[in-house]
Amino acid sequence: MSPDFERLVGRAVMDADFREKLMADPEGSIKASGLGLTPDEVEQVKQSVEQLKKELTPDQISRPFVGGKGSFWK
Repeated sequence: MSPDFERLVGRAVMDADFREKLMADPEGSIKASGLGLTPDEVEQVKQSVEQLKKELTPDQISRPFVGGKGSFWK
């Protein structure tokens, strides 16, 4: 895992606006971020986004640190 991949994940967790853009357009958001992810890392992000969309509600995605039943972060 590259340092830029870790930066992308950190930014997605901490920056709600970026997270929203990443969920809507993973590849475009990665390119716009200026981070140098490998093609495999880009694919991993795209697959993770699709999985999160299946498992979480939009509210859970927009507020990942909210605790409680069904929360992403417990």
